Amino acid sequence: IFCIHSSVEGHLGSSQLLAIINNAAMNIVEIITAPNDFIAVREALEGKYEFVHADITMLPSTYTSIDPSLQKQMDKLLDALEEDDDVQNVYHNLQQ
Repeated sequence: IFCIHSSVEGHLGSSQLLAIINNAAMNIVEIITAPNDFIAVREALEGKYEFVHADITMLPSTYTSIDPSLQKQMDKLLDALEEDDDVQNVYHNLQQ
């Protein structure tokens, strides 16, 4: 995922992009590409745009919701995992 300021039209091939999400209010564009294309996309954008961040991460292909009565417990579990020094990353597919 790349989050950059401005637009990327004309700088990338369409085969490298899975999604472009434009947040005009914050002047940020989020680009989602396949992990195999990450380096090529980054190199195509470097020097032309200011990166807010650029990293490879896990994105769910589907999202799920849980019973509202369990949401507080789930939030507590996710917070505990994120605070644990032995846990590097926490991924989930819960709808926010």
